[in-house]
Amino acid sequence: MTEQLLKNLFEAHRLSDKNPFEYFVKYKNIFDLISKRANIQPDDEFICYYEDNERIKSYTYKEFYNNVVNLSNYLHTKGINRGNKVATFSSNHIDTVVLYFACWTIGAVVVPINVNEDEKRVRYILKNSDSKIIFTRNEFFNELQELLKGEIIRIINFDNLSVNNLFIGLIKQSHTRLETEC
Repeated sequence: MTEQLLKNLFEAHRLSDKNPFEYFVKYKNIFDLISKRANIQPDDEFICYYEDNERIKSYTYKEFYNNVVNLSNYLHTKGINRGNKVATFSSNHIDTVVLYFACWTIGAVVVPINVNEDEKRVRYILKNSDSKIIFTRNEFFNELQELLKGEIIRIINFDNLSVNNLFIGLIKQSHTRLETEC
């Protein structure tokens, strides 16, 4: 910040009850931002994306917020807490965006892994990141499962998570196995 800007901030503070930095920091964290937006403008479009079939879809603030909360709760049921690492091995997708926000919401660290990395590098990243869980898609699931034989890391397949049950609605505990223990 420039010296003049700081002077202006402290002058504003002197003239009001507000902390001068409140003018710049409206939100405590990323979850605070989306929860406030979901309450203030729930039906406004938050994010727009292409589905796999090239159809344009979008989430409102409220839908996105609900998806983040549901996935955050799901992560907690899988033992993911503040400071834990959650890896992703997937192409860009809306589910990945929701996962990032869910991780940030609970304080977990996202470890993105480029799907074009060689096997040795992927193993190195996972070993050294101490990731507890890895999210992937159908197209990479078998490759990742083969790559991680003998490793103790939970693999979650985005495509097996029911969109209606998890990302759009409430989490419904199903009796199907959503993960593979390697």
